Amino acid sequence: PGFEAQGVFTAQIALPPRYSRAKLIEFYEQFYQRLATLPGASSAAISDRVPMTGNQGPTVVAVAGRPIPPLSERPYANRHLVSPHYFSTLRIPLRAGRDFDERDNTRVAQVVIINETFARRLFPGEDPVGRTLVTGMAQQQAQVVGVVADIRSESLNTPPEPGYFLPALQRPERVTNVLVRSNLTPAAVAALVREALRTIDPDLP
Repeated sequence: PGFEAQGVFTAQIALPPRYSRAKLIEFYEQFYQRLATLPGASSAAISDRVPMTGNQGPTVVAVAGRPIPPLSERPYANRHLVSPHYFSTLRIPLRAGRDFDERDNTRVAQVVIINETFARRLFPGEDPVGRTLVTGMAQQQAQVVGVVADIRSESLNTPPEPGYFLPALQRPERVTNVLVRSNLTPAAVAALVREALRTIDPDLP
């Protein structure tokens, strides 16, 4: 698959409509910090989707500095929202540039990481790090800061597709997934994650 699932706990969180964008940002920053210090965890991250759960997010992309085609003519790539340490938690190798870190938040310029298939298709023979992508229907710009290895994100029988990763701390959404690499049992990790949630918002289920 290109990633290592053994020993990784996952769970999904759906935040209620009462969470404004400012509240979402505050929640994710606090929750990520608590996940990073969970007892018994060697690594932890959040992501809008877990590999091979059948949930893809294709959207249009373009490269700034080149002629930008109409939306209907742009290539598609799968969009992901991930926190720092997502790639190391799943042991997905970084091929070039850097991973996201805690500085990649809503107060700084937007950044993006692409996979190898994306790099080959949109930057053949070029170094994509430092280039700028125009992503999605909103056509937001983000600078490429890294390239990661391909994984089979849809199924073992589906070849890797172009994908790009945006910082979850820059673009928080209401539904997210928790990933925790640990030697503890899933039940033990679940209890720790629930406790972390309670310390931030005791009204969350």
